[in-house]
Amino acid sequence: MSGDKGIVYCLTNPSMDNYVKIGQTTNLTQRLKSLDTTGVPLSFECFYAIEVEDYKEIEKLLHQVFADSRTRESREFFQIGAQRVRAAMQLTGGLDVTPTTDTVENDDDQKALDKARTKREAFNFDMVDIPPQTELYFYDEKEITCTVIDKKQISFKGETTSLSKAASHIFIERKSKKGEPISNISNMSYNGTVFWYLDGESLNERRQRMESDVS
Repeated sequence: MSGDKGIVYCLTNPSMDNYVKIGQTTNLTQRLKSLDTTGVPLSFECFYAIEVEDYKEIEKLLHQVFADSRTRESREFFQIGAQRVRAAMQLTGGLDVTPTTDTVENDDDQKALDKARTKREAFNFDMVDIPPQTELYFYDEKEITCTVIDKKQISFKGETTSLSKAASHIFIERKSKKGEPISNISNMSYNGTVFWYLDGESLNERRQRMESDVS
């Protein structure tokens, strides 16, 4: 395919659990700002974004692939794990242009987003029935693993740490190898349960599934 170049994105929002927004734009920063309206409690986060040729066609294809998970035909929202959307987007070979900082209007918006992240990441292995010594793997590279130590900590590369810090380490290392700046990404907070997997599902998906079964 050849045509106009643009951006296809996958957005999440802490106030909209289990939903993602899949869309396209030529200006991602402006698009994120336009979505931050009074009708939305919290700012949207860009989970993944790629720059591709024929971006409008790529968006349509993604909408078709995940059609069964679409909430309404007139909306770009899908009830599906964001990491699954990213996996499909990566197959296009597009350039990763995911922002390494949040797009917010002011400090209050940033504080609200950070607070929501903190609550969202209140996770422990007991709640998803994962015992110590269980091996987990990274979402896009099964050779990268960690081992559960207790209800909150893991062993990664010989050090005791958290899921989120281990994920951050991996992303910083990848950026560094590509020669990309890491000053922004090193200060970001990652939801490690999204990136670490067990038996074909992320820990975040596992938690959602188990909580749904209880309810």
